[in-house]
Amino acid sequence: FSGELKPGQHLAQDKLAEAFGVSRIPMRDALGILEGKGLVTLDYRRRAVVRIITKELLQETYGIRMVLEPYACRLAVEQMTEDEKTNILLLCSLMEQFNKNPAEGRSTRRNFYEAFYLATGSKLLVEMIMKLRKMVEPHHVIDHSSSHTHKDLYELISTSDARGAERWMTGHLQVALQSQLKMTE
Repeated sequence: FSGELKPGQHLAQDKLAEAFGVSRIPMRDALGILEGKGLVTLDYRRRAVVRIITKELLQETYGIRMVLEPYACRLAVEQMTEDEKTNILLLCSLMEQFNKNPAEGRSTRRNFYEAFYLATGSKLLVEMIMKLRKMVEPHHVIDHSSSHTHKDLYELISTSDARGAERWMTGHLQVALQSQLKMTE
């Protein structure tokens, strides 16, 4: 985040381990955690490279998300139990409260979407979506000027409007993609 490491820069495990005074195993584990957070990629030989977020990667990632996430929204609203709905609505409210705090907002947003999509009953769908979300999450920028807010999604969930939630998510992802594309210019 400091900008010390440049996108595309190769990270040598041996040199990093030596610099931090640890063995290769903890360094390998740390790089695995960074990969999970979308900050580095590991190639087939487990060599780490600082992730490059390109316009093409954003378009491809969001293109796939625009297929999966609206479907997951509809399915979740159709299938969620009343207890799940109560919890999801609480998480949605918290997400709005923490929007201006990047660290808390990111964590709360992740918790909301994971709980929301788990209501689909499809662990595979949740796993796929969350992996795609992690790929762009570190670069996610919240557009506070947008009229497209999670308050609208809250209302759609609370009234069990599955088709409305599906449409909302499509629009939400389109707005998010445009915001992220502006950041790559």
